[in-house]
Amino acid sequence: MNADGSQVIRLTQKSAIPRKSPGWSPDGLWLAYWEGADIYRMDYNGKNALRLTESLGQVTGYFGYAWSPDSAWLAFMGGRFDDSDVYRIQTDGRNKQNLTASFTTEKGVGSGAPRWSPDGAWLVFASDGEGDMEIYKMRADGSDLVRLTTGAGVAYSPVWSPDGQWIVFQSNRTGRPEIYRIRPDGSELKRLTENLGAIFGVPEWSPDSAWLLLEVTHEGRTDIHRLRADGSVLENLTQHPAQDTAPAWSPDGRWIVFTSTRGGSADIWRMRPDGSELQNLTRHPDQDYNAAWSPPMSVPWRGFWDGLLGGGLLLAGFKLRRKWPA
Repeated sequence: MNADGSQVIRLTQKSAIPRKSPGWSPDGLWLAYWEGADIYRMDYNGKNALRLTESLGQVTGYFGYAWSPDSAWLAFMGGRFDDSDVYRIQTDGRNKQNLTASFTTEKGVGSGAPRWSPDGAWLVFASDGEGDMEIYKMRADGSDLVRLTTGAGVAYSPVWSPDGQWIVFQSNRTGRPEIYRIRPDGSELKRLTENLGAIFGVPEWSPDSAWLLLEVTHEGRTDIHRLRADGSVLENLTQHPAQDTAPAWSPDGRWIVFTSTRGGSADIWRMRPDGSELQNLTRHPDQDYNAAWSPPMSVPWRGFWDGLLGGGLLLAGFKLRRKWPA
């Protein structure tokens, strides 16, 4: 659908198996999504769906998947929570590789939650391959493994900043979950939050690497918070008794989309980065969630129906080529 909630178009048909977590490739040509316990990929217009992980066996979608910056690979966590590895696979389904097989050789050891560096050269991930769950990085082919964190508790959900200067992650090393940042070489560790509440999901970087979006639960309600990347400013953007979850920045940083139950059912909403101009985009009795912005595209639309996409995806207004709304 468009970024204002108009022109919703269905991309997938009804199925007994849930389809969820749609995600655009950076070049805008593909959409990936989970169907059951497998990753699928289809064209941007909903055609030519391809199952990518058919021969892998059980795949867990809890930590999602991650597109490489050049749209050539998907990285994901495969296996059970207590016996998992980081994999990558090409978007045509070829060349599936277990990148942590030599590291997590013992039963009961898990590696997962991979995220790419902005240049596509590295993957950062969490693993308990050496005891407690810690943050590691490795080359995109699995070589040059480096441990980035040490200390009490566990560390998880790492995400590289768009400018490549920082990695943020969650850790309970103080006895409760907090957000930390660290340089990609493991230096300059800093805690960014203090006694914030239960933090769910993965921190979302703003496109300019200046802010983080957090999904925080406190006293039974969940709100969207905006955190300055150095920890100096923390703002609750939603402040509503409903459940506000799954925030995502528009690629130009001018909007935040999220899921909210404030209308009675789960709907897609958007707001400005300061929490203003709140708008309900879907208004549907069914449950709408996991909205994902399309990237800026250079592909010319071949026709009206090729230019309007939906199914839980948000697109900005466009004519012949992608343009952002005011």
